[in-house]
Order: sequence, then C-alpha cells, then structure tokens
Amino acid sequence: SHTIAAITGMVTGLPLFFSSYKSIEKMLGASGIGNVFVKNGYQTWSFFPASGKFSLKENFLRRMGFENIFDGVRLRAMLDYELDVIPFEGIDDGTLFEMTRPMIADIIKSGQPYFIFMETINTHCKGYYTQYCRDLGFKQENMEDIAKCEDKIIADFVKWFRTQDPTAVVILVNDHMQHSGDIMKKLGPLGSRALNNVFINADNVFQGVDTSRPVAAFDFFPTVIEAAGGIVPGCRLGLGTAMSARCAGVKTLREKYGDMSLQELMEQKNDLYYKLSVGGESNDE
Repeated sequence: SHTIAAITGMVTGLPLFFSSYKSIEKMLGASGIGNVFVKNGYQTWSFFPASGKFSLKENFLRRMGFENIFDGVRLRAMLDYELDVIPFEGIDDGTLFEMTRPMIADIIKSGQPYFIFMETINTHCKGYYTQYCRDLGFKQENMEDIAKCEDKIIADFVKWFRTQDPTAVVILVNDHMQHSGDIMKKLGPLGSRALNNVFINADNVFQGVDTSRPVAAFDFFPTVIEAAGGIVPGCRLGLGTAMSARCAGVKTLREKYGDMSLQELMEQKNDLYYKLSVGGESNDE
C-alpha cells in the first residue's frame, strides 16, 4: 500500500510492518539484493527522483548493497537551471531519465556487470504536472495526462537502454496500485485490479510460467536473481518464492495460505523478524 514497503519487500524478501516507516531505519539486521550482486562481481547503482532522506531510503539502500546512489537532491544540484516542479525536494521523471542516460551509458561501457535500480515519481498520489511533459505535447490537467506522458518517457527510456545493451535483462515492477486522485473515477475498485510487471530479455527463465500467479513484493527478491541468471537453492529467499519456470512447482506464500490467513500469520510476533528488522534481540519476555 506504500512505496517503501514494496521496495523493502523486493530488496530484502521481507515485509515491512511499521506504521512509522518514514522515520525509522529499516532492516538493520538484514542483507539485500544489492549485497548479492556485489558478491557476484557486479557494480550496483540506484537512481531515483525523490530525496534519499524520505523514508530514510538512501541509508536503507546502502545497507542493502547499493554502492552508488544518486537521489533527486544530488541530481538536482547537478543541473544548471531551475525546475518548475521538485517532487520530494528532487526532480521529475523526465529530468531523471535525461540526466541518467549518459551516466548509464558509461556504466555499460565499463564492461563490468551491473545492477541498476531506478524509481519514478510523477504518478505518486495526485501526481506532478511538469513542464517537461508539456514540452512533449501532453496536457497537464489531470492524472490521466500525467500517466500518458509517463508511459511515453518510460517506454522511450527502455527503448534507448536496449540500444545501449541489447542483452541486458530489464524489469519493470509496480510498487502499489493507484488509490488517489481524479483518475480513480475511471479505474475499477482496488480488488478488481492487478499490478502489471514486465520482464524483458528473460524468456529463457520464464518460458511457460503462469503470469497470473498470486505474488507479493517479497517474491521479486529471488525472482530478480533468477532473471539475471542466478540459481536460488530451493527457490526460496527470505519470504519470497522465485517465479521462474524452474521453480514453478514451489508455491508462493499467497498461494499456500491465501491472503487473509497469510496476513494473520505475518502479523504474529516473530523473534527472527524482529532481529532482522532492528538488528538486535527482542527484550520482551
């Protein structure tokens, strides 16, 4: 239901329960997906448009193995002009993609394996109306206008990226469904919609899989590793289950327990989760 929880799930294979998630350090005792890639010889990068201070995300990503991080504040400081919109003290998505193209081209040219994690922000909550999108010919009057522009700038970026490295695995993952703003008048109720996630250049890993399986954010932790060519022993990592064809016979937790039962089980007190979350032992008797 919120972005940092989805990111935590994908990066650590663990759920995030804290209601005060904006002001606490997350998963102090856990390792993350960036650590896995670093140990396998990859350079790890993260580019995102909001301030890294929001939800203490930059600190979290560094602990999870992302060695090179450019948040919106750092990127905006590199501009020689002022933006009309500064979401969460940072930059808009169009500016993000423009600024990171030459940086990513250099990463690819380095010849070292790389893992790049990026985010977008223009459709967050009620959305951000930007001059960047107006210059592309998109009205900026409602969320639908923002979404149309977002579709184009993301598609154009992915097409560009694939010209730079045609063999790279590209994964587009949604964090949560839109649940605010004027576009809700046209969308169906939350329960009737599903997130759309895309894996490009990974057909050999996902050939024949059921793409409508019930999954959670933490299932993407082992799935991304398998998509990159890794093998997750037992197909499970954290609370996540890899969705690769090799692991088709292993149920996700949503498949095994159903959503209501799984929610109740995950909300039970768990000493291991506490240790992974806060980096120490619980004092409760």
